Amino acid sequence: MTDFNRDRWGRPLIVPAGGGKPVAYSRVSSYGQTLENQFGLNKWKQRMVLLGAINRTDLMSLATAAKDDDRKLDGLVQQMMDAGGASRAANTGTAIHDVLAQVDAGTLDVGSVAGEFLAPVQAWQTLLDGLGWQPAPDLIEVTVVNDRFEAAGSLDNICVTTDGRCVVVDKKTGKSIGKRPLAYMVQLAIYATSDIYDIATGERRPLGVDTRSAYIAHIPADGGEPAMYEVDVEEGLRLADLAFQVRQAERSGEPLVRLTPADMPRPVSDAREAKGEATGSKPDAQRVWLKSRVATILGYDTGRDLLGGYWPAGIPKLSADHVYSQLEVDEIVACLNWIETVLEAPFAGDDPTKQKPEPPKTQVPLVRDKPKEGRRVKESDVAALQTKIESLPEAQQEIIMQIAKEANSAGASISLRQRPSVRRFEIARLLVQLTSDWPDADIALGVLRHLTGLQSETAGEIVGWLTVEQTATLLEALPELARTGEIIIRPDGQMSINTTKEN
Repeated sequence: MTDFNRDRWGRPLIVPAGGGKPVAYSRVSSYGQTLENQFGLNKWKQRMVLLGAINRTDLMSLATAAKDDDRKLDGLVQQMMDAGGASRAANTGTAIHDVLAQVDAGTLDVGSVAGEFLAPVQAWQTLLDGLGWQPAPDLIEVTVVNDRFEAAGSLDNICVTTDGRCVVVDKKTGKSIGKRPLAYMVQLAIYATSDIYDIATGERRPLGVDTRSAYIAHIPADGGEPAMYEVDVEEGLRLADLAFQVRQAERSGEPLVRLTPADMPRPVSDAREAKGEATGSKPDAQRVWLKSRVATILGYDTGRDLLGGYWPAGIPKLSADHVYSQLEVDEIVACLNWIETVLEAPFAGDDPTKQKPEPPKTQVPLVRDKPKEGRRVKESDVAALQTKIESLPEAQQEIIMQIAKEANSAGASISLRQRPSVRRFEIARLLVQLTSDWPDADIALGVLRHLTGLQSETAGEIVGWLTVEQTATLLEALPELARTGEIIIRPDGQMSINTTKEN
């Protein structure tokens, strides 16, 4: 298997999907480690260093001589860990993986396997035979990339199940898996939603596996009992999103400011008042606005069930004595937006605590970076939105399909079937709203040009490159424009929008 080109830190160098200079991606195998408690691992490493120092007195002498050179000491620590046996398990695991890959590919007969590897090979065969699965011989040690998480790696196997599904299987040879191995769950979820990557050309193609479940094959190197564990990919992706946020928080944002005595903050109550954070009309007005939307939804026969089934997990209802963070408010607003779309409820007005949104500031789509797709949307939500689209008038459906084809031609697919992400889900909602207010393809394009400031040739070229945030801004702006906007066709055939129409 050809390995990735790597930078000096060992990170895979990946050619961006649109071409260009290779950039460093994170390793899939280590992506979720930011979520795991490292206490036990660090204690183990310390023991390995101590054992290595006992076994290698020459390394202790070198450390004494280099006690003021951090770089040399770091290298000696690694050598001491190796001398203590830290690399033994990793090397054994790598060797077992290599042998199993050869057996799966059919290049090594089981009868020719060396004695030290026979137990792991038999354990792997026992797992497969018990499940009735078959490893795909041409999909072993597959190099993959996941552009959403900017991660790359090599997954062990794609196996074909008894019901014909293709599933990701990754082998682990450690002593135990653990009850909730967060890093493994993230690793398997990223693998299952990756694309096959051609190292030579940078081209990508779909992996074609089940994106609901992936599997960990535990084959203990010490000869313990093998086992297969199922990973919920959707849950793994939520954890991966959390790991991504942690990584972003570490790399971005302003550094802490060191204060002088003159800069020391006032008491908390005074500081809150100075920032306008004291409880007052602003948060009260927002709660009243949200409650009015809930009351409208409850007026529908299915409103109460929808609120009960889709209210954000872990966030108290509006009747609770709870101070909501902005993130919580955003989740509540997203939930109400979706329910109102399903019920075709009347426009609820804008958030009274926010200024009227400005048109999203975008660049010409052809020179933009690929937008982040966001988390995977529930299948039930996608099905509900698809049902709503299918219930639209045929002419309106044709406009939506035309825009989707235009986006695909522009290299920015918005197909929910291909990837049911938050970004594509919100774009689909945007198109439903847009074509409901303006059921004419030319006028819909003019509206998008008006709101974004872009003069693209097609509506698909505009929406196909929208980010989640830009799409949300457009969804907020459309109802206001529908109420106050007036389409004007000039004698030369050019269209403009006058926003002075009375409500």
